[in-house]
Amino acid sequence: LGQIAPQASEKTQMDCVKILSQVVKGEGKRSDTQTVNFGLSALGRIAGVTPADDGTGGAPASVRDKAIETLLRAFDSNKTGTKNFAALGLGLAARDQDAQIRMPIQERIRNTLARTSGDVEKRGAMIISLGMLKDRQAAPLLQKLLEDRGLQKELRGTAAVALGLMGERKALPAIRAALAEKQDRKLRVDAGIAAGLLKDNTAVPSLIEILQDPKSSHFILGSVALALGPP
Repeated sequence: LGQIAPQASEKTQMDCVKILSQVVKGEGKRSDTQTVNFGLSALGRIAGVTPADDGTGGAPASVRDKAIETLLRAFDSNKTGTKNFAALGLGLAARDQDAQIRMPIQERIRNTLARTSGDVEKRGAMIISLGMLKDRQAAPLLQKLLEDRGLQKELRGTAAVALGLMGERKALPAIRAALAEKQDRKLRVDAGIAAGLLKDNTAVPSLIEILQDPKSSHFILGSVALALGPP
């Protein structure tokens, strides 16, 4: 539904959003968690397709607002899995929207991240969402997470990728420093992906070194190849 609804009429799009919203609302009763998570992703996809320059296609305002309303309600829930996918759905829904729609969502996710500790997946989802939303106001917080060597390496790497997604070139010194931490290949790969997103040519030798390391997994090799690829 998330893929095909944006091609349909406004009525059909609204019907799809209502059905998906019912799926999300029915978690634990009529819907299992995995189905709800797919539903949240689909809502983000539908809401995130903006109309063309001539006003045709994409999600009409009524459809977009209904989808975002459901995503925000799920994001405010106490269910960890639901909150994670709602954050990612909001990133999809608002990344190409006007500032008046995008900025309140950025602020909501940013403030929630600042208050959250512990759960790596929950924080990671919010970090990636802020990267997709290109929330520059979140950049200092994300850079602080990247520079914190006492933090879980997964979160540090996710923060690096998010900084790359938002195009935050001021974070390049911190990203280069993470890339130089040779004891953690996964962190270096995430930092390399961020450097690739920021078109930082100084990262190339370090990425080639990882490619030549016989201990690098297929996942790491693929990620490094992606970072070295064309923009």
